[in-house]
Amino acid sequence: MRDLPEDAAAGLTGSRAGEGLVVHAWYDGVVVAENLPVESWGVSWDAGRQVQGQLDLEVRDPDGVLAPWAVDDPLGVGGSRLQAIYRFATGQTVDMGWFRITSSEPVETWRSYRVNDSTVPTGEGELAFFGERLEWVSGGATVPVQADELTRQVVIDRLLAPESPPAAATVLSEVRRLLADILPVTVADGVVDAAVSRTVVYEQDRMDAVEDLLDRIGCSHRMTGDGQLEVYPDSAATPVWRIAGGDDGVLIGVRRSQRLESMFNAAVSEGQDSANRPLVGRAFDTSGPLRWEGPHGRYPTFHSATGLLKTQAAVDADAATSLRSALSQRSVILDVTCLPHPGLQTGDWVTVANPTVAGREYPLTGVVRQVKLSGTAEGVQPMTLAVECAFSDVQSVREAIRRAA
Repeated sequence: MRDLPEDAAAGLTGSRAGEGLVVHAWYDGVVVAENLPVESWGVSWDAGRQVQGQLDLEVRDPDGVLAPWAVDDPLGVGGSRLQAIYRFATGQTVDMGWFRITSSEPVETWRSYRVNDSTVPTGEGELAFFGERLEWVSGGATVPVQADELTRQVVIDRLLAPESPPAAATVLSEVRRLLADILPVTVADGVVDAAVSRTVVYEQDRMDAVEDLLDRIGCSHRMTGDGQLEVYPDSAATPVWRIAGGDDGVLIGVRRSQRLESMFNAAVSEGQDSANRPLVGRAFDTSGPLRWEGPHGRYPTFHSATGLLKTQAAVDADAATSLRSALSQRSVILDVTCLPHPGLQTGDWVTVANPTVAGREYPLTGVVRQVKLSGTAEGVQPMTLAVECAFSDVQSVREAIRRAA
């Protein structure tokens, strides 16, 4: 979670008038447009995207000076950075992140005037006859701007040739090496490093290499408010925020969504023995509402590794491991609408106190997968979250409601 100013957390449940987003444009390390006149804005993060954060602005340009012509203009796409800062009504701020402009499409208006000009050569036409010329005056512009978090720089900076790790490399040392001169790297508590073999080969996509490395140690990445790539563990963590309703709460609404996709109830692993004979291992989920041969039906997942799985015991063990992994990834998404919390990030764990038909609220703890904040020059709007909760936890709520009925 991003750091909040002292005492700011206590004000998250109160009146939110006077809050907004401050945006500065930088180019080549220098501020080139301070406190942009932003009419409306939206910033969202999605942990399922490689470039997780996107910023959308509508910039008011009454004088027509911000509408870009050249790529190195403040709102051009030739390397300008946008620094986004959340401002509380008290004047306290939270750094939301740095973004690379990817698109700007100014919409301009113009007014024309006829002015006397003795230098106009005599000739045909009304203007020439009266010794006048046409002068254009800007009526202002609106500039829609789209920008991506700075991981976009990693995506476009592809490797010019295949690379392999140096001797004694580790996951974290490789991530830092691959991102050198692009992004600084910070590591959260709980990350356990591991060695990387020199036989590993990185192809063209630098960001793919970074994500593959982090997968090896059970970690993900996100951007910090000051423009660093943060490595953090995927394991469950202590919730950083309780989202509840009521007079002193922040919850506005919550919906649930279920998806059939990936609700596997069996795993099949395929290998090959030393005589090139096929080996097959199977594992089944035999209990619960999604059990094999139950109302859910039969929904297997397959894994083939003929070069690694050489015995029947190996394919049996791999099938059991694959099934455990599939069961652990069953989840239900809570779509939450609540008051804004500018410190919340993807990868944070929160507790959502869900109202139920039993008349009580039941807390569910899950990991934040998506965040969206938005607002206008007048103020901020409610925040929306996608919170991924364990399937078994959501099932237990149903049982609790039945007992309370």
